[in-house]
Amino acid sequence: MLLQGHGENLTTMPGIGSILAAKLVARINGIERFGTVSQFLQYAGIAPKEKSSGKVKRHVQNNKGNRHLNRVFYLIALTQTQWNPKAKVYYQKKIAEGKTKKHALRYVMKRVACIVYGMLKSGEAYRA
Repeated sequence: MLLQGHGENLTTMPGIGSILAAKLVARINGIERFGTVSQFLQYAGIAPKEKSSGKVKRHVQNNKGNRHLNRVFYLIALTQTQWNPKAKVYYQKKIAEGKTKKHALRYVMKRVACIVYGMLKSGEAYRA
């Protein structure tokens, strides 16, 4: 198997098959490169970018980072919102809070990326 010893536990998460897991492992190129989950989210282009001027602080969507990795997380988040009940509830909660569907999906992407980071760091299987 392609994932032998590198991220084979990712396939235990709903929405991640062997192809997406292989793309994740290839694009991440070693989870030990990232000291914190924030660095990982920044690299994936999921974390918002701060645009501040004087006293005004605001955050905008980050268009930098690894766009291929961002696309993989987007595909996983789409699948999660359809088939994973917890992700579906979280997505609906964000929409009820007044977020757009696109913004709510970005929240799901961030949550999935945090879970993937933890799974790769610990080597454990997905826990629902």
